[in-house]
Amino acid sequence: MYLDANNVWHGCLRTPDGTITGYDPPGIGSGAGQGTYAAIFSGINREGAIVGEYLDGNSMWHGYLLAPDSTISEFNDPNVGPNGGGTLGINSSGTIWGWYIDVNSAFHGYLLSPDGTFTEVDAPVAGTDIYQGTTACWFTVCFGGINAGGAVTGFSVDANYVYHGFRRTPRGRFIMFDIPGAGTGTWQGTMPAAINNANAITGYYIDRNNAYHGFLATW
Repeated sequence: MYLDANNVWHGCLRTPDGTITGYDPPGIGSGAGQGTYAAIFSGINREGAIVGEYLDGNSMWHGYLLAPDSTISEFNDPNVGPNGGGTLGINSSGTIWGWYIDVNSAFHGYLLSPDGTFTEVDAPVAGTDIYQGTTACWFTVCFGGINAGGAVTGFSVDANYVYHGFRRTPRGRFIMFDIPGAGTGTWQGTMPAAINNANAITGYYIDRNNAYHGFLATW
């Protein structure tokens, strides 16, 4: 991503030969802070497809897919509220891992298959009030990961506003976890960021003193 002179964000792709190409979905806003954002940890797959989100002129988020042929598709989960939603990653099969905010300002995850089917993803401990829920990232950058097999990782915010990590298997089973030392106060806890094909998960946690630490979790 890059920020222009008007403080609008734009996407960019650097190819192996050093060529840099900018891109934007058609619906981006032109105000300060609006524009195109890329998914952070799993935003490009080996085929060259790129996912992210953009902020339109009404400050609503939308997901996008930039295909290898430079075609851009825009989308949102069918249950999205007025604040919108975005993406967390894409794997080699083209499955997209994303997030959205409902009409009550609670967060939810979703999986978007290559055929356009949405699957809702809600962790067992996710709260349902404002700023709570699965992939709840109101006060932090949205991030999470998906691997080649379709397993995803991320975090949920419970009814007490504590972060908890999870891994969801391709069959839909949730493995919830909290890193030892993670705080249990408001906006503390475990926040996974990425998952590899061996299901190893990296991320960070916030301790009871609000200090940040990295972690690696393996099974």
